[in-house]
Amino acid sequence: REWLNLHFIADAFSEEEKAMIPTVLVPAHKNPKYEVQTDPGNPTEDQIFLLSIEEADRYFESEEDRIGAATPYAQAEGIQIHTENGHCWTWLRTPGIHQDCAANVGSNGYIYPLGEYVERLSDGVRPAMWIDLHP
Repeated sequence: REWLNLHFIADAFSEEEKAMIPTVLVPAHKNPKYEVQTDPGNPTEDQIFLLSIEEADRYFESEEDRIGAATPYAQAEGIQIHTENGHCWTWLRTPGIHQDCAANVGSNGYIYPLGEYVERLSDGVRPAMWIDLHP
């Protein structure tokens, strides 16, 4: 969250563009498969965020639409590109099966609710935001 809302937003957007990205209440969605086992925490207020399982399913119509392509920046930072399809895994904000895991989207676009340990450095982020076209 800190990197997205301090560094990424500062580097990726002009002042005019940043003015169009409102701070919104980002809900803490439970994991639909492991809601008894993991606590999603509290809602946050952010400009840039990661999608939850629920949102990734709602905003992308198919697994193909959810497939992540690594940018040159992400590749330089060490994101893992999977040799079988040339795509990458991306994090979601929903907790996984344990508190130290987060759900993710595979290089095939499938949502993995079990997740991976959050210290895994080979997955990428797919920043999400709302845009106010009339700030």
